[in-house]
Amino acid sequence: MPLDTETKSSFTVLHNGYENLTLNSKLANEVGKLPIVIDFPEGREIGVTKQKIKVEASFKFSTPLFFTTFIEFYDDEGNKFSIPISGTTDNSIFSVFSFMQRNFDEIDFSVEPGKPIKLIQ
Repeated sequence: MPLDTETKSSFTVLHNGYENLTLNSKLANEVGKLPIVIDFPEGREIGVTKQKIKVEASFKFSTPLFFTTFIEFYDDEGNKFSIPISGTTDNSIFSVFSFMQRNFDEIDFSVEPGKPIKLIQ
C-alpha cells in the first residue's frame, strides 16, 4: 500500500460450540509497536444466539514498513487462538503499481524537490 494510505481487511470469527463469551484481542508481543487497529463493528459477543462476528484490522503508516505478526483472540477464561496478519506500506512504484492500476481514476500525485512522491486521494 502507498505511504499514508489506510488499508483495511475484514474476516469473520465463527462460533464453534462454546457458550456465550466476549471475544477480546491483542497483537502478539513485538519489538516495536505496530500501527494496527483491531475493531469489532458488530460487537464482541459470540455464542449460541450469535454464530459469527466480523473483525476488521487496519493500518496506516507514513514510512516504509513491512510486518508479519499475529492477532491473538482470547476470552474471559483464558482460552485463546491466533491468526497471522501481514502488511506493507512503501513508496516504491514497483510495490504499489498494481494499486495504482486499480485506482488510476481516484488518485493523483504530489512531487516536491528533495521529497518522495506523495499519493493524493
